[in-house]
Amino acid sequence: MIRKAIAASAVAGTVAALAILTAGAFAASSKTVDMKAVGGKITNGGTLLKGVKGSGKPFGACTIDVNYGDAPTVTQKWRCKGGTFKGRYTAVVNGDTVTGKPKLSGGTGKFKGIKGTLRLKGSVSKSSVRMTGKVRY
Repeated sequence: MIRKAIAASAVAGTVAALAILTAGAFAASSKTVDMKAVGGKITNGGTLLKGVKGSGKPFGACTIDVNYGDAPTVTQKWRCKGGTFKGRYTAVVNGDTVTGKPKLSGGTGKFKGIKGTLRLKGSVSKSSVRMTGKVRY
């Protein structure tokens, strides 16, 4: 009887330890973002910039669609290997320079539950921006 109780306790302890380790393995972790985005094609009467090519850490190569329809509020739809997510920010345009702080959210696939805020700065005429910051997913 005592052996069965000890064996049951050992099994329960092992199962609990595995559950804790497994949960930790899938927990969100903080990542540094350093992405550049260039190009794209303006459509929809100038309110949509489709097919912007993004590259850098930690997302790798992505395609970003940028919607200016509710200016100055801008929304982004990111499609990267492993899933999608959204960004939203208020654009500030000063001459040729655009700045903003995209807040990332939503997410599918490996980006499910993504959270973070980036700093965006770029050139309107060159259709290029750099985004840096921190995210968790």
